[in-house]
Amino acid sequence: MKDRNRKPDFGEGRKQPPPTETHAENYYYKKQIDGRTRMTFVLHDGEELTGVIDWYDRSSLKINRENGPKLLLYKKYIKYMFKADDDS
Repeated sequence: MKDRNRKPDFGEGRKQPPPTETHAENYYYKKQIDGRTRMTFVLHDGEELTGVIDWYDRSSLKINRENGPKLLLYKKYIKYMFKADDDS
């Protein structure tokens, strides 16, 4: 017969905290890279850049632009980003 008063065994008797990294950001970047999706990046100073994400790492994105040189954009300077309209 099982002991009903016994707590479940989670290592040291405590429930494990949820993971701090969900990898959702990585999944999103990978999806946009694979789809060659044109993105608009709005920086903290209000400047807007449009291009396709070429690659990414923990702290930066490489942006391939149609009308300009490729850029290495640090993530800390991005206020937000969205999919660019095809009419632009």
